[in-house]
This record gives sequence, structure tokens and C-alpha cells, in this order.
Amino acid sequence: MKKLAKDILSKHFYDLYFRLSIREQLHQKEKNKNHLINKFGFRSFVELDTISHKKSDTLFIMGSGNSINYIDFFEWNHIKNNDSLGINSWIIHDHIATFYMFEMSRDPETAKLYIDILDKKCKEFKSTPFILKSYNYNTFNDYKLPEIISRNIYLPNDIEIPIRHIKNMKRAFSYIENYDGKNFATERDLLWKSRASISMAIFFAFYAGYKNIVLCGVDLNNTKYFYDIDRSYYEQKGLRIGQTGQSGEIHKTMRSELSRITIDKVIYEIDTFLKKKGVNLYVQSKKSALYPKIKHYNYKTHL
Repeated sequence: MKKLAKDILSKHFYDLYFRLSIREQLHQKEKNKNHLINKFGFRSFVELDTISHKKSDTLFIMGSGNSINYIDFFEWNHIKNNDSLGINSWIIHDHIATFYMFEMSRDPETAKLYIDILDKKCKEFKSTPFILKSYNYNTFNDYKLPEIISRNIYLPNDIEIPIRHIKNMKRAFSYIENYDGKNFATERDLLWKSRASISMAIFFAFYAGYKNIVLCGVDLNNTKYFYDIDRSYYEQKGLRIGQTGQSGEIHKTMRSELSRITIDKVIYEIDTFLKKKGVNLYVQSKKSALYPKIKHYNYKTHL
């Protein structure tokens, strides 16, 4: 759909706009997904057996914010005794997550550094599922992944929730709920997303059947990353991370001048959606911009 048509439809005929957008995205995603599966031997997301990887009903989603550095020994043991999902830069961290979700950077140098990290750590990831986000027809044309990683990459139809105006936010999530959540997503190999990787990670946790979802390192009120405190620790292991793409004092997904839909608003709506399904969403750190609207995870009460 053209931009003007999208604006008119989203303002005055939102139900039609929502359905057309989903159909258009699914058509393109299926084309891209089938191409990458045939060319590189990746797998369709529906083939991912999440049950065989799960050991608890709690998933810790590992973001890259600076608050990761303040997780203490007791809390780390608790995280290790449950499941975790690492997002993007998490691959350099010593903690090997149960699942990973990543997207390839549009910056060639940053993308090459990411592939280099995967190459150096691939043996540690030999049984770890990787979920690829925001891929297109030409993703990986210029890069060669380690075979151990390639055979464990799963491609969902990651669909951007059609929200062009803040007033459409609640309507969009009501439509998602009316689409019968898990059934619609499973049948179409689908994961919803909006504005940032963290939204897709939360929906993954929901569809995987987790009852408690804990956001770690999702600070959003600054642009510091956990590895900034001592980059030399990772560099001496041969692990170099590329540019973050961040500028200013807060995370770019929180900046309203870049998008009318900021990630905090998206997460608050996801939280409302999850509560209706009996699923709890938490933040690991009270330093997160999402706190106190998203409640704090108390480790001691979840032993």
C-alpha cells in the first residue's frame, strides 16, 4: 500500500487497514522465508520444538542495557535455573541463553563483526535455537554463517503490528486478541512485533507458553550497554562488537521525535494483553524506564 493510502485507511477504516497490512506482510515474508530456507537450509519457525528446550515456566529476556552489570550472584543462579532468551548483542555475554533472537545489521562492518562472534562461539551454541528477525530476500547474500549456527536458525513470519497513530494502539491489540492469539500465530508461523526486538521477544515467550516473562537489561532511559563497562574483557577473547546506532541520552526506541509510537507504550499494551491471558510480565531492575508500570521481579518470592 502507498503511504497516502495507508494514512487514510489507518485513520478512517482501521479494520480494513489492519487486515490488508497483515495480508501484504505475510505474502512478502513467505516469499523471503522460502527463499532463505531453500538457499541456506534454515528452518521454518513452526519447526522449533520449544517444549524440548524448556525447563521452567519462567523466561528471562536478556537485553543489553547497563543494568545487567548489577545482577548479583544469587540472581544469576536463579536465572540459570530457569530459561532465557538473548537478544542481538547478548551473544558476546558469558551466559549462554536457552534461545537467541537476532537481526543482521544494515551496517556491513557491524554485520561482519556479528558473524565473526558467531564463528568464534559457534561450538557453545551447537544446540541453541536462533530466531531470525527482520530478514529480507537478500539477507546473508554477503555473509557466510557457521554450519552449526545455520542448521539452528528458525524463520518466523515476523509481522509489524499495523499502528500508524497512537489512537490505534488499543484497537490493534484488540484485533490481535480477536485473532485468537496462539492459533492464528501457529497456523501462519507468525510472531508479532512493534518498534523494537523486545516486543517480538515477549510475544515469543507468550506463544512458547511461559507464565512469567522477565525483562533484563531493558533499561531504555539511557544508551549504555552492559559491555561498555569493560570492552577489553570481550576484546581479549577476540569478540568485538560494532556500533550501537544510539545517540542522545535515551534509547532511540523511546524518542518520540523518531516515532510517534515509542516502545514503552507498546510494552504497556502487551502487558495488558498478557494479563488477560494469565501471563505475568516483569522488569528485573527498578532502574528500567518501564518501572513501576511494569512490576519488579522479586527473586525471593519465585524460588
